[in-house]
Amino acid sequence: MAEHARAQADLFETELKPCPEAAVASGSHVFFVDAVHFVFGTFLSCLWPFVDLRAGGVGPAAVQRAGAWDAVTRGLIAVTNTTVVNTESMCQLLRAIVAA
Repeated sequence: MAEHARAQADLFETELKPCPEAAVASGSHVFFVDAVHFVFGTFLSCLWPFVDLRAGGVGPAAVQRAGAWDAVTRGLIAVTNTTVVNTESMCQLLRAIVAA
């Protein structure tokens, strides 16, 4: 475990940390992109009593999200839907990045 933590720290210091500074210097942007697929499962049943379903009647397991964090402006661009995160939703995210 310590070896993996050291490898992650090295990757952060040598590859990721310099990216925002280089982007600012060149007038470009760096986006860190991720997507979340919420999972239906029995472990969620213990959370349902605590979920506020008044907001549109959609529970947390029915929402899929993809987002891009701009490391230069520190802004977040997100795409949310109630189906799945797939190629189309990632293209939607890319179009949102271009529009921003």
